[in-house]
Amino acid sequence: MVLSDVTEQQDIWFEKLLVTNYASCFIPALRVSARENGIDDLGQVRIEVAATLDENDDLSSISFDLHVEATLGEQADAIVEYAQDICHVQSALREGLHADVSVTDGAF
Repeated sequence: MVLSDVTEQQDIWFEKLLVTNYASCFIPALRVSARENGIDDLGQVRIEVAATLDENDDLSSISFDLHVEATLGEQADAIVEYAQDICHVQSALREGLHADVSVTDGAF
């Protein structure tokens, strides 16, 4: 792996990179969690991500609005909770910064 110091570049928003990585980790975690909860195929999944910065330009909140093709029913909360437990990026974030997740199932 090669890392570069990009702090001199004007258009880099490091928090955006972090949130993008978080979302890209959360989707496979969600699929694994669904299988663990008896749903073999979520079908299409779309994630809409929002993040806010505080007055010091630090991330203060993250939210994921998930749209899944499968019907999750009463299992939705358990699936999200387990996905949060196994998402490696979430594990690396400080406790107060974990994403607020909403799910719309039966989408598409």
